[in-house]
Amino acid sequence: MTAPGVMTRKKPINTFEENGMTQQTLENVITRKPVRLPAALSSVMEVSQGFESPNPDSLRVVVTGRGGCGKTSFLASNPRSIYFDLERQPWTVIDPACTRIRIRPASTTAADDLRKAVDGIVAAYRVDKDLQSSISTVTFDSFDSLVTMFLRDLCTKNKLDDAGDFGGGHGKGYFRVGDDIFGMFERLGTAGLGVHITAHQSLKDIGGNQIAALNVSKSFRDRLVHWRDLMFKMECTSTVATKTRSGATINMSSKDPKDRRYVLITDTSTTAEDYDSPKSNVPMESGLVIPAKGGWSTFRSAYQKAVELRRTESTAATTNE
Repeated sequence: MTAPGVMTRKKPINTFEENGMTQQTLENVITRKPVRLPAALSSVMEVSQGFESPNPDSLRVVVTGRGGCGKTSFLASNPRSIYFDLERQPWTVIDPACTRIRIRPASTTAADDLRKAVDGIVAAYRVDKDLQSSISTVTFDSFDSLVTMFLRDLCTKNKLDDAGDFGGGHGKGYFRVGDDIFGMFERLGTAGLGVHITAHQSLKDIGGNQIAALNVSKSFRDRLVHWRDLMFKMECTSTVATKTRSGATINMSSKDPKDRRYVLITDTSTTAEDYDSPKSNVPMESGLVIPAKGGWSTFRSAYQKAVELRRTESTAATTNE
């Protein structure tokens, strides 16, 4: 499913009938010989080659940053998102365009309530055309809260004080919780929905340097980083342009809330220790200012611009072969 305004381009696929069954062929980019998809598989998958523009709504997106940097406001401005507000903070974002969900307790644990809600969305999304046309993303705020919720669930059900003691220890409890969380994400993705997540960062001493790192433990951090398609960092700055006596204009720190700017950092850090830095599959402008209204729309436009740049590079490379 491709949202309006997101362009895709696939190399034409030839189809033909053989023994009453439709088959597909596609030219191999290395050998230039046709690749034939078996007839038995044609009904459950399709093949493609060449440049394809992904829809950011359908991707696995992680937005990191310290508290109050604008993560929630940014993801909440996506009108095609179902938003699980797990932190239950006062909802005072300026552009609450998403469909926000707060789960009513109905089970013995909050994790069971969340599982039931997510499975309900998956079941409905597979068959409800109206839902498919209006929603493309499920957002969780935040990953930290998800981890805490599912760890507490494991301890409650197994009468443990520490999830690390589950199954005899050796980290089995943390692996079980990771399987539960990412299995839930996988069910959403299989149904055709993107998954967007906020994740908190704080300064940690890594190799003698103060580096912004994810707050969760290494086992959860590793799975999140391997799972993501895109990861960005939000920063809040507060400066005002001031003229010096010589007439030069410089930026000075400001305490006026009107001078705050929320910035999306998209480029990967060159510092080796900064392994929780952003990741982008296209050359996006870094330092993108996210406005108070229409933040997700601003991001989509910048992402599409980067896609077209990469498409041009890809076409040029193919032409020169």
